[in-house]
Amino acid sequence: MRITNGIMLNTQKGNINGNKVNMNALNTQMSTQKKISRPSEDPIIAVRSLRLRANVSELVQYADKNIEDATSWMEVTEASMKNMRDILKDMYNDFTQGDNDYLATAERMAIVEDLEALVDQFYGEGNSSYAGRTIFSGYKTDSNVTYKAADPHASYNITENFTIGQVGIRDYVSNNVVVNRASVAEIEPVDYPQTSEVPTYNLAYQNVENLTSLTYTPAGTTTPVTRTVKTCSLADGDSIYLNPDNMGVNYIKETGELVFGKGLHEELSKLSIDAEISVNYDKTGFQEGEVNPVMYFDCKDLNTGVEYAKEVQAIDYNVGFNQAIKVNTEASDILILDVKKEIANLRDAVTAVEEAEKKKADIEAMLQEKVYQGDADQEALKSMLKATEKEIDLKKDRMVGLFKKGVGSMQKYEAHVNLQISDMGNRYSQLQMIKTRSEQQKTNFQELMTQNEDRELSDIILDYTAANYAYNLSLQATGNISKLSLLNYI
Repeated sequence: MRITNGIMLNTQKGNINGNKVNMNALNTQMSTQKKISRPSEDPIIAVRSLRLRANVSELVQYADKNIEDATSWMEVTEASMKNMRDILKDMYNDFTQGDNDYLATAERMAIVEDLEALVDQFYGEGNSSYAGRTIFSGYKTDSNVTYKAADPHASYNITENFTIGQVGIRDYVSNNVVVNRASVAEIEPVDYPQTSEVPTYNLAYQNVENLTSLTYTPAGTTTPVTRTVKTCSLADGDSIYLNPDNMGVNYIKETGELVFGKGLHEELSKLSIDAEISVNYDKTGFQEGEVNPVMYFDCKDLNTGVEYAKEVQAIDYNVGFNQAIKVNTEASDILILDVKKEIANLRDAVTAVEEAEKKKADIEAMLQEKVYQGDADQEALKSMLKATEKEIDLKKDRMVGLFKKGVGSMQKYEAHVNLQISDMGNRYSQLQMIKTRSEQQKTNFQELMTQNEDRELSDIILDYTAANYAYNLSLQATGNISKLSLLNYI
């Protein structure tokens, strides 16, 4: 085959251009330090790079965003729960101080006022927020757990459930002395004040409406039974506590108490302590500090018609490949409504002692007044004084009993909060382990991505120098060959 000059020149130009293309590719690598600039240059590297970049992107989302946000949420929650625990410790100290026989009633009332301030602070912690989201309100992060201000227009139909074990026994003092200056009458010993044990339960709210029935399921059956609830007022006297219908219930609006009839209480006592009792009522108007019913109960907003179901509302953060962790604690799990009820009952008890002592002081003053110096009046006042002293003793016994009970209750509530803190701590520790693993995985995948995509600059410079040398040599060889032709041999 005859090789012409044209063939040789075309081949030389192709070789020179190939060297220039190689130099251009190496120049691009030197600028970007990447092995390829287009997928077509090496499809294997391109496909592997896409997979590694997707993994790194997910790990960055998990480690640098989701886990950090979850960590902050849990830290804020834990700090708030620790505040609750500290408040309960202060309340425990107040109850312990109140359980002292040498304290005057005024001193105990001062303790009650401090307890009321603490309980407001306790429930106020339920409104703690993180990044504008309420942390104890489940999915309703734009709502508060308790009312920050009175709302007279809020109106709900509420279904409140409680267990047999939550029905307690109240020491009720009946036959209280009534001082009527216009008519002083002797009190016979048989009519002196006395204490009766009354089964009661305090609802979450006072002054509710349309509470007409109570439902439960008797032992040995699956059919719910409904009992009548009668609404009463403290003005109705001792009968509302002592004489409810045998199988009925009295509801006292001023205190929010349900008083169970004897027969009904005996029937309920046969059930498991976890057996549920259900009542339905309307509540219009909420005071500052009262809990939002949507956080605790099945209820319906009577203004909007929106229905709310009490359900577990766990906020789960995706913190790893197919891995999520719960970051929240709900108000109903930690802010126990019984704390508020105990303080309210204690105030009623201390107030009752104050009123009885004031009554005693009035009778003692009447004994010295001229208008009551007759023998009959003196005997009547002395009998009233003895009856009042007994009333004071009985009410003091109840008051001190509530202080004693409160000591144990605060320990129980503190233990419950500690349990929730421990649960949060366990989840927090798990999150930190996931964080450590995610950061290690992110580092590993980033290294793999670097190994797959990047080249060492020193290696690129060596290859570029070699390519440049080959290019210059090709130019030199082409120039030398191009000088020769057939004319040089004629």
